[in-house]
Amino acid sequence: MTSSPRELLRSVVPAAVRDDPGAWHAAGALLHGLDGRGWLRVDRSARSWDPAGSTHRVEGTQGWLGPTLLEPSGLVAAVTSLHVDGRVRQRATHALGASAGPLAAAALAVRTFDHVASVRDAAWASLDAVLVDTATIEAALDVLLAGCDRTTSPDPVDRVRDRALRVAGATTLRASGRRAVRRWALVDAPEREPLTPGELVAVALHDPDQWSRAWCAQRLADAGDVASLTALLTARSVEVRVTALDALPADALAVETLAALLLDRAPRVRELARPRARRRGIDPTEVYRTVRDGAGGPAWRRAVSLLELAEAGDERDLAPAVAALGDPSARVRAAAARATLGLAPGSEVADLLTPLLLDPSPAVSTAVGALLARRGLPLRHAAPPWASDDPAHRRTAWRLTRAHGGWHRVEADVRAATDPDPHLAELGRTGVASWLQHSAATTWGTPGAEQRSRLVALLPSAGLSPGQARAVCFHAGLPLDPPPAAPTGRRRWLRAVR
Repeated sequence: MTSSPRELLRSVVPAAVRDDPGAWHAAGALLHGLDGRGWLRVDRSARSWDPAGSTHRVEGTQGWLGPTLLEPSGLVAAVTSLHVDGRVRQRATHALGASAGPLAAAALAVRTFDHVASVRDAAWASLDAVLVDTATIEAALDVLLAGCDRTTSPDPVDRVRDRALRVAGATTLRASGRRAVRRWALVDAPEREPLTPGELVAVALHDPDQWSRAWCAQRLADAGDVASLTALLTARSVEVRVTALDALPADALAVETLAALLLDRAPRVRELARPRARRRGIDPTEVYRTVRDGAGGPAWRRAVSLLELAEAGDERDLAPAVAALGDPSARVRAAAARATLGLAPGSEVADLLTPLLLDPSPAVSTAVGALLARRGLPLRHAAPPWASDDPAHRRTAWRLTRAHGGWHRVEADVRAATDPDPHLAELGRTGVASWLQHSAATTWGTPGAEQRSRLVALLPSAGLSPGQARAVCFHAGLPLDPPPAAPTGRRRWLRAVR
């Protein structure tokens, strides 16, 4: 599908004025891919002016309202219904009434929001004749739902509500591939075909729409259905699991279920599970230690146990955390680094974690760098990752150095700008530009002698613009190369005085 309404129109408008069924089929495929909001954006763009050119507008008289207007696919009539002339749009709506399929239904639904009353009336009359099956009803509903807040007239969805529920049925619409239609069938159309607890559970577990999953989970929570809420504890959605666990009474959960929730991937779920486990006589800390020390099980469970022991553990958990720094799993090593940071004395943290700055996993190196940057790791520890051949290690060194602020930040950005890795070099140049714009005037003092010499050596190869390089030299007190040209000729103000 094209990336914007104007580009789509530049593809479909030429096809609509040609007598070429193959072009109609290709252009119709583009329009079939639109949702309700997409149709409204295309309609607005079809009559708007583009300063770069008006080739996307549906206008003029040549090629429109010809014999092809009644071609069976409905593509020509659908594009003609976007015309700038209201009389042409009205003729097109009559032609669409003789067509069949979702394309005609969607185009007619767009015209029900037309600013010309006669076009709106013709669109509603034709739409009533087109809504004969589930596909056409879904296409029209999608557009009407997208535009119902753009009109001051009565809700347009109410005009097709009874037919939609009679022809398609709420159960069918709840399984629609169109998100807005599924939401409407869930929320606004349940009185004719009420949702059963099983249907609510199925939507909460499997629907791709986050809002629909959360809505169904909340309905089950409001009803207090313990069996359904227990089934939701296995949902992939964190929001659904949180809603179900929050609504379940503590005594409704089995001990095995609580133990599993203590090791949930989501911190929000684990946070809710811990007090419930304590009320049932389960010590979460012992559960985490058992999983950490177990030989089997997936690596992510051991990583979760280490993360929790970083906050709930004590000095007994430091040695296992340090040992886990050499675990084969990168996820476990990153969690062990966080646990070591939380449990080790401050004087030992740097010696324990700085080797991980050169970890073969970029995720571990980055995570450890972020942890140590917040602790204010001395700059000497950034030298090994700066000298590494791995770009991920050099990015970590850049973050560590930059975290010290002041002129260390400037030097880190300039040094990164000279890096052979294009991503890191772009980060460095962006950092220099940001510093010049927002922080240069308030950076205290000037760099030391050694830092000045490093900046002088780095600036020529940093890829900065001449203006940026001169501004950095000015703020750092470095010699300008080349020096500013001496003014020539008599100054204006001097001539005015004389």
